[in-house]
Amino acid sequence: MVIVGSISKASSKNISITNSLNNKKWKDIKFDNKSICLNVCYDVDSDTVIINDTSKLFISDDKLYLLDHSSQKKLGNYEIAQMVENKSIDFIKGIQSNINLFLYDKVKDKIYLASNRATAGRMFYLFWEDTLFFSNDFTLMLNIKGLSLNNIALYAYTKFGAVPEDITFDKLIKSVPVGHYATIDYKNKRAEYTPFYNFNYNNSDAAKDFSKLLWSSEQALKNNAKGLSKTQVHMLISGGIDSSLFAFYLKEYTSNIIGHFCRFGNNDPEQKYAEIVAKKLNIPLKIHTLYDENVIQEIEDTASNTSYPHGDYSNISVNFIIRKIKEEFGPGHLMIDCNGGDDGFGYAALTRIPIWEKLYKIPTSMLKLFGNLATIGNTWMYDSKITQILFYLYRAKEKNIYISHIISSAGEKLFKNSRQYNKELQKIITHFFDNNIKSKSPTEYDKMNVAQFYHTNSRLWTAKGYSPANKLNIHIIFPFTWKNMLDQQCEIPLNMKVYDNEIKWPLKKLLEKYMPKDFIYRKKSGFAPPLYRWLKIEHNYNYAHKTIMNGVAITQFKRDKIDKILKLIKSNKKISRYAMNLIWSLLFFEIWLKSNKEFK
Repeated sequence: MVIVGSISKASSKNISITNSLNNKKWKDIKFDNKSICLNVCYDVDSDTVIINDTSKLFISDDKLYLLDHSSQKKLGNYEIAQMVENKSIDFIKGIQSNINLFLYDKVKDKIYLASNRATAGRMFYLFWEDTLFFSNDFTLMLNIKGLSLNNIALYAYTKFGAVPEDITFDKLIKSVPVGHYATIDYKNKRAEYTPFYNFNYNNSDAAKDFSKLLWSSEQALKNNAKGLSKTQVHMLISGGIDSSLFAFYLKEYTSNIIGHFCRFGNNDPEQKYAEIVAKKLNIPLKIHTLYDENVIQEIEDTASNTSYPHGDYSNISVNFIIRKIKEEFGPGHLMIDCNGGDDGFGYAALTRIPIWEKLYKIPTSMLKLFGNLATIGNTWMYDSKITQILFYLYRAKEKNIYISHIISSAGEKLFKNSRQYNKELQKIITHFFDNNIKSKSPTEYDKMNVAQFYHTNSRLWTAKGYSPANKLNIHIIFPFTWKNMLDQQCEIPLNMKVYDNEIKWPLKKLLEKYMPKDFIYRKKSGFAPPLYRWLKIEHNYNYAHKTIMNGVAITQFKRDKIDKILKLIKSNKKISRYAMNLIWSLLFFEIWLKSNKEFK
């Protein structure tokens, strides 16, 4: 879904809406109180609903569900109109799937913009020359005025892997925080944010009935699967827990499923597990092979299909699969991605909460000192146990469970003005998290979980599929991030999510009904592309070195240190994940800028 709009400040009776789905050109559609044209230039592929009988405009994806007495109900235009009429903006609290929208209430003369509940999908807005511009595609927003690079956003991107709301890469463009809607005062050029979803953690009873919680989790997942069963479904099958479990539930309601798996070269250790799942389900599995010699072309294609950069380099493989689906089956198909399963039902970082709590008791000055030891002789650049320990101590200096565990790269080490920006960034990155916790006394676990959903999942893991799917006109769904699943995971205590040192225990336990234990409890090699291997290839290395060292972002970093990391890769020295993530962030940002050179 690519939606771009402008609203004239001059009169609430004369509104201009733009749809640049295909050509990135601003085309006005005029209407007033007396007449709203229902057909205009929109088509089905733009996922647009214009409501005539209530004099309101509503834009959404075409998979809109309402949770109604524990069952899902697809809403038509008239039903949406009635909900808006009766509940105004509060109607979005009852919507089951993720949604971002623009709503103009002519009666109250108010404008609302909403970002998705817990997955990628921001609404961006800009006050420019007496006009409010909005879009869920950042690159289209930049066609209005060009990019004025926001350095604190660049710093956040290279430290945490993503930019927190409501700042963006541009100094003037704002983004509505995930799980919030903005009430826009377009006359005075102001926006007020209100959360429409709250994580309501139930920590009162740590000894809950595990069997009952497993049953309710199963029912929630099956409800989501049932709601997605009326059309052909394309699904990422990785051989992992989340996608495997949801695929078995989906198969109970439909056989119209096509699985997809991306492998890197001809030998991928996870391929056999994806094939085992597909065979058990009796569904076709498309194997898409990404060869080393095509990597640069694939990164460039991913960048051109990404409306907003982030630091998760597995976006290369996801973009590759989405493009393959479109090439073989055409546009408009439904694709299911099961990111969000471990975020809600047990991820590895949860096991480290007691460690963070102990480290926070160490004076900040000592934690900084330990971390700075890693700079001696560029120790932090190398992959070693010492680097891991020193960086763990260095991350603890933040003394904030929201922040410590989501630091993903060494951007802070090499950014020229990191001291200037660090305190400001701490406030920005956590500012909206508290708004979405309903608990009166949230635990460290509650806070970590919110940060996991709203930063790691929403800004990174689901972003890798959401943006290219929109650009390539494939509808992508993340059923583990729907409202009923977020509510469900809030009911599950930590000692059930990580049980007997086993992460995602509820999902693994449910999967035992379909798969043997040696499949479920094996050590998984992961879905991350072999970036280090790719960059060691001379052609790829030369391309990366030239792109980064001649780029825009490098001016804010210590050039000699960035060059040092790149040369370590060339000389086959294994570098730390913090160094690798930084190199990838810089490389992808520059390629993204280049692919959108019209606004550079």
